[in-house]
Amino acid sequence: MCSSDLEGAGNLDALRQFLRSGGKVLVGFNNNSFDDPILRQILRSQNVTSKGLALLANKLINRDRLDEEAETYLRPLRDGRDTPWGRSVDLAQILAKGDQGRFASLKTYAMRLRMDVVEDLPYEPGQPLGSPEKQEHVLTYCQRDLLVTAALMGRCAKLLESRLRLEREFPGIRALCNSEAKLAEEVIGTLYSKATGAKRADLWRRKDNRQPHRSEEHTSELQSPCNLVCRLLLEKK
Repeated sequence: MCSSDLEGAGNLDALRQFLRSGGKVLVGFNNNSFDDPILRQILRSQNVTSKGLALLANKLINRDRLDEEAETYLRPLRDGRDTPWGRSVDLAQILAKGDQGRFASLKTYAMRLRMDVVEDLPYEPGQPLGSPEKQEHVLTYCQRDLLVTAALMGRCAKLLESRLRLEREFPGIRALCNSEAKLAEEVIGTLYSKATGAKRADLWRRKDNRQPHRSEEHTSELQSPCNLVCRLLLEKK
């Protein structure tokens, strides 16, 4: 999209009005880490430009290499509780299978779904799209991604319903945009809080401040939510 398309014709104002009207459920793939922060920035700033959004997108993509100042800037934009439009569903998180924190890409799912065309990003990020042909190519590329996301949502219908049941049973947890590991941590934390009367904030603070007492080969075991809660229950006694 060129700058004049983004900033002209009231496109951003129309988008803001759509998002602020509330009652929406926005479904995406990896939107918890990318699309949603960009939408929050559009809502928060009346002076946003296509160049500014491109810089933000680059920071979100390369967030593992950011300094503390950039991290501080991005933190409120990545706050999943801030959804003025209503709700967000992140299919990448819901479908995550836990491979050392890595997730399957949308293109991988497109191949598993046997989509007719599977294409990687046709041009380098930041490359000007001067010709109408290039702009049409990128538009088609984005439309294919939307088709894959819609197909994944159809395949996830039962899984989404089970997540919604969890949210009804455990008010306050965000089951529609978290991985299984994060969801398990939130549920166990809620159960522990109910059983002991401790505040969940205190639980996570104790988790973050605890000191290691065993050798490194036990690190993953010590960090698991189940072992954390078991140790806290023993300390409570």
